[in-house]
Amino acid sequence: MGSDKLFGFWIDIRDEDKARYAVRMAGLPLLVLGANAAVLGLDLAVKAPEMPMAVPVFAVIAVVLVFVAFRMRAGRAAWVPLALLAILSFLAVELFSSLHLLRMLEPSQSFDMILLAKWVVPLFCLALAFSGFRGWLWLRRNGLPQG
Repeated sequence: MGSDKLFGFWIDIRDEDKARYAVRMAGLPLLVLGANAAVLGLDLAVKAPEMPMAVPVFAVIAVVLVFVAFRMRAGRAAWVPLALLAILSFLAVELFSSLHLLRMLEPSQSFDMILLAKWVVPLFCLALAFSGFRGWLWLRRNGLPQG
């Protein structure tokens, strides 16, 4: 109640400064997600040579996410919709990868924990990026420039 932000990301947007701050802060989860996509792509390149198309897909998503993250950190609110599209694309590839691994490998308790760990970072980042989306909506609704 007294605080207008939760862990620095979920910001109560009441004015232009808060909306722009939310947009800038939403770039951080994208940077983390881009690094995560790069690591997952490298992991697939080494451990799963039978999925050759997944590696370039993860690489492209990683580059896009890092580029958009730096644009958003610079205060460019117009990138927010693309950021959400990129995150959702990453989640779709992650879902395909997880389902493919489930079919290839024998499920076990440790395997289930690995799949859960693969999903924690992307889902957490998606939740954090919604704050930036709310900032973008506020700027758009009030007719302010988005950078």
